[in-house]
Amino acid sequence: MPFSTYVAYPNKPGSRFDVEYYTTKHFAVVDKLWRPLGLQSWNVTSFDGDVTAPYLILTQFIWKDADAAAKAYTPGPALDELFANIMIYTDLAPNQFKGEQIASSLY
Repeated sequence: MPFSTYVAYPNKPGSRFDVEYYTTKHFAVVDKLWRPLGLQSWNVTSFDGDVTAPYLILTQFIWKDADAAAKAYTPGPALDELFANIMIYTDLAPNQFKGEQIASSLY
């Protein structure tokens, strides 16, 4: 069963977030490190301009299963490389959520 992890960056006035870097350079690293481990897809949603939104950016990662996600999030050099990259594009600390997909639809 597919498994999802989410990374949500809080919507804090005055914070720094380089969307261009995040969606191009950071995700090039994500793809390089996590696709071989079972990352199937990712998507990024921006809530920039919506002052009522609790998050500025919400990213969903879809994994082939929970084991693939667990392997990707296991401490080690690959995870260190990804986390070190965060300070390049933002000064926000992300919140993370995970869960098993129980239904979906593609049109």
